[in-house]
Amino acid sequence: MAITNDHVLAKEARLRGDYSLALEIIEDLLDENPNDEAALFILGGIFIDTQRRGLAYTIMSRCAALAPDRPEVWNNFARTQNDNEEGWAITEGMLNKALELKPDMLAP
Repeated sequence: MAITNDHVLAKEARLRGDYSLALEIIEDLLDENPNDEAALFILGGIFIDTQRRGLAYTIMSRCAALAPDRPEVWNNFARTQNDNEEGWAITEGMLNKALELKPDMLAP
């Protein structure tokens, strides 16, 4: 997965809460490559941040399929189920996958 300047700009915009700019950049990246793992990961983060959990779940599901060995993907995938009592077992499985891939992920 190649990280470009546009990925960095989209991530920075997301972290600032400038979701419009972040989405604009992500849309361009995904127009070029619909399977851009980094762009999809940032998009999933935007949907998590803005409480659009269903969309976040769908996007993070794609990320997990494209990058099953990336613990941060499984961590964010789990975050899509935080508020879903019925999804707690799913969340636990996702977090366990993240920790399996990177045991020190939750270390202080």
